[in-house]
Amino acid sequence: MAKKVATKSADPDAFMAALDHPLKDVAEAVRKTIRGADKSLVEGVKWNAPSYQHDGDDRITLNLSAKDRVRVIFHCGAKATKAKPKAPIVDQESEVLEWPSNDRAIMTFRSAEEFKAHKKELAEMVRKWIEAAG
Repeated sequence: MAKKVATKSADPDAFMAALDHPLKDVAEAVRKTIRGADKSLVEGVKWNAPSYQHDGDDRITLNLSAKDRVRVIFHCGAKATKAKPKAPIVDQESEVLEWPSNDRAIMTFRSAEEFKAHKKELAEMVRKWIEAAG
């Protein structure tokens, strides 16, 4: 039997209801913060996690594969359309933010307390990312 792969058409609420993850409450809080930060985002399920599109392009995806953290991946979609930027496309620093490349950033939350301490930074990053990545 082939493994079922979630797609954008999948219901994120149903996905989350069925999710078995020790930090499920953190993942739910992250979802709420992302949706509240930019009302234009369309939430779906992609790569087996909630994912967000802006104007039809993938921009933010949760990564729930590790059981000890919730990661928020900020990206510019699956297809490279322009040359790689020479500096990070968003001017933001945080102890929970890392930049694997100038057009990809990751925020990592390992507990509800860590999320609460950086919730405003997440909302700010969402707004800045959508503005910069389009």
